[in-house]
Amino acid sequence: MRVVYLHGFASSARSSKAAFLAAKKETRDLARRAALTAAVAADRVFTSLAGIARDARRRDDAPEGAATPPVLDAAFLVPTSRRVRFKAAARRLAAESAEAGAEITLTGPWPAYNFVEAGSRS
Repeated sequence: MRVVYLHGFASSARSSKAAFLAAKKETRDLARRAALTAAVAADRVFTSLAGIARDARRRDDAPEGAATPPVLDAAFLVPTSRRVRFKAAARRLAAESAEAGAEITLTGPWPAYNFVEAGSRS
């Protein structure tokens, strides 16, 4: 339920509908700006972390069971000698991204299966 105090009684149903539509448009516009801000933050995160990693791959498919696909799903091949630097950069970027409304989750280390070409044999 929403209770709104109207100054006087001159407002009509028409202005109420206009206010409702304006509020819906504002909500939609805010969601679009938030999505754009998150996409820009994700690109910055990927570029920064890829510069530290030996190799990096973006995944285009949504993870299985994800209700909402992530803005960025990536794998980074990080040499042991760069692991501390990589994690520090990821923490710094996570803090910056949180201000933009995005959340970064760093997992791993994982096997490097994202960096093996299909059909290749070693």
